[in-house]
Amino acid sequence: MRWNRSSINTLGQGLKVLGATLFILMFMVWQHVEARRLERWVETMRKEEDKLVYLNARMQSQINQWLAPSHLESMARKELGMIPLDAKHRIGMVIP
Repeated sequence: MRWNRSSINTLGQGLKVLGATLFILMFMVWQHVEARRLERWVETMRKEEDKLVYLNARMQSQINQWLAPSHLESMARKELGMIPLDAKHRIGMVIP
């Protein structure tokens, strides 16, 4: 078989089109794989966020519990042995 210039040009153009098509298809596959990887990463970050929000709310609740006057009073009685003063031991100020 003899190759003339027009058949070589046609073959070259066909190979270029095939190469471009393969490149586009491989790029689309890479995009899909990368998108799936990023979706998994985002889902992991959302779960981590939910966990941290839960822990933050729990810690805020504990802080509020510890700072409540009733809790402070019971801790002062139990751990420090403090008792409230009766009326005869209180010092009052008279404001004119």
